[in-house]
Amino acid sequence: RGNKKANTAMTKKTLTPKNPNNKYIRAYNKAAQTGLPAPHVVSRGSEWIVKRIASKTASAVLPSKKEAVAKAKEFASGQGTYYVVHSKNGEIKKVTPRKK
Repeated sequence: RGNKKANTAMTKKTLTPKNPNNKYIRAYNKAAQTGLPAPHVVSRGSEWIVKRIASKTASAVLPSKKEAVAKAKEFASGQGTYYVVHSKNGEIKKVTPRKK
């Protein structure tokens, strides 16, 4: 959709932040280097979706952010990877560490 921040976050493997001290961007870039496909929680209108980077289809469409985060956590734990939560405007708000 028209949000450049969300589109950048969803299509690139690593991000170059305007503020190099942004802890969420640093955490995302570190996690992205694992090469594992991580689920992202992003807003789509009044719904929240869970999808992987560069995927054209959503893995799950849910009515609330809380439910979407729970689903992303479930996907990530089953795959041994991290998950990323975006705000309504597309900015990265949380990157969880990978469970070993």
